[in-house]
Amino acid sequence: MSGSKPFEKSDTWFSEFEMHNDDSLVLSESTDSYIIGNLASYDRRQYPEWFDGKYTPGSNTPEGQAFGHSLIVSKERVYNVVDPDATANDSALLKKMKAHFVEFWENGDSGKMKLLERTKLAFDSQNYKLDSKKEFASQYNALLPQITADFETLSKEFLQLKIEDFVFGVHPHPEISVGHIHLHVFPKVESLRKFSSKHHDWKTIALEAVWEAEAQDHRGTSSS
Repeated sequence: MSGSKPFEKSDTWFSEFEMHNDDSLVLSESTDSYIIGNLASYDRRQYPEWFDGKYTPGSNTPEGQAFGHSLIVSKERVYNVVDPDATANDSALLKKMKAHFVEFWENGDSGKMKLLERTKLAFDSQNYKLDSKKEFASQYNALLPQITADFETLSKEFLQLKIEDFVFGVHPHPEISVGHIHLHVFPKVESLRKFSSKHHDWKTIALEAVWEAEAQDHRGTSSS
């Protein structure tokens, strides 16, 4: 219908997150948002084609965008960054979501260790799945020593990161997986992305670009 809204604020996996998800998934909670760890592991090598034929290396594997990939999920039912509510009041909601992660990361070692433990849990969970398929024991046993050694190396580097070493990005409509505003937060350091997905980079828009676009819109409106 002409004039109708292009989307609805319907139920999603992120809606009222704490009501239908285990508490262990929530690394931090503020009045406005949750920080959760990525459910998939960071390492594409844990999603080999020999384990599942649907995994096409480099294009159809579910690994995160970097070691320690997390998400900041709004408690408000805002659809996406294209929703005017996301950028209302000088992008107040997005700024509060980013500030939540900044406080989480810079609060001593507590936040860092929580996210590292969640990253390790996803890593171990995927290894368990690989190990459960005994017909692939030889492939898994050949893979395990190297990915484990790499995990230990990356863990140490991860804990040294400063807040400016992270990407805070959004996937704008229609290139989204969940119709509920959330930020993708992951290290931009290349070594921490070496084994992770880059096939979502093209649709990952940094918050700074969103804010600059909003500022340009305001300048254009005020000058017209």
